[in-house]
Amino acid sequence: MPTIGDYLDLRVVQAVDQWRSMLRRTPKPGARQEDFTPVEILLCLTVSLVFDHRGTADRPLTSLKNRSLRSPGCSGVQTEA
Repeated sequence: MPTIGDYLDLRVVQAVDQWRSMLRRTPKPGARQEDFTPVEILLCLTVSLVFDHRGTADRPLTSLKNRSLRSPGCSGVQTEA
């Protein structure tokens, strides 16, 4: 389980490694998803604080959701249909 230090002391090289691991993910239907990485959680938090949730930020949100390969219900990033 991540600690507060995993977020506050995140180094660039760690963030890059975590981002690359997100890009290497492959969907596993019916299987348990991987745990969220600190960089993934920080990105989702940033998106929720910066972008308009009324649908005007659809493209950036969809891009992040697709990169993280999470289903909409657990990605923390939802877009309007």
